Amino acid sequence: MDKNKLVKIISIITGTILIGIIIYYVDEGDWNQVGFYCFLFLGIWIIPCLLYTSDAADEGLGVD
Repeated sequence: MDKNKLVKIISIITGTILIGIIIYYVDEGDWNQVGFYCFLFLGIWIIPCLLYTSDAADEGLGVD
């Protein structure tokens, strides 16, 4: 199995689990946990995409 494919599969699984955990804590009303897991989700999904895009643009790879 290709390394990139494996990383994408694991990312989708962890993202789905985190969204489920966030929904659970929203239902329970535990806002400290909701904030923590939202930032964890951002750290796993959103920030790496932003860093990859900015690094690729700096190197002139044509990724916007």
